[in-house]
Amino acid sequence: MQVTFPQDTAQDPQKEFIVEFNRAFAENKTEEILSYMSDDITWNLVGNSVMNGKEEVLKMLQTMEEESADELVINTIVVSGDTAAANGEMKFPSVT
Repeated sequence: MQVTFPQDTAQDPQKEFIVEFNRAFAENKTEEILSYMSDDITWNLVGNSVMNGKEEVLKMLQTMEEESADELVINTIVVSGDTAAANGEMKFPSVT
C-alpha cells in the first residue's frame, strides 16, 4: 500500500501516531485499531457518522473486514492536546 503524509510528521510523536492509526485503518487491522482506543472513544467520521465507544467502532470495522486500501493520502494532521484530526483519503480497489 502506498502511504503519503506531511513531511513534518517525523518530528511529532502525536502526528506519527495519527499516521500509524490511519495506516492500520487502511490495512483493516481491527485489533490494532482497537488497541489505540480507550473504551469511551468518540470517533467522528465527518460526513459519515459519529461512534461512541469501542463497541460501536468494532461494529463499523466488521462491515469493512473484506477490504484494505490501495493507497492512503494524509494531507494535513492537526493535534491540540488530546484531540487530533487528519484530512486525507483512502483509495479502495472496489471504488472507481
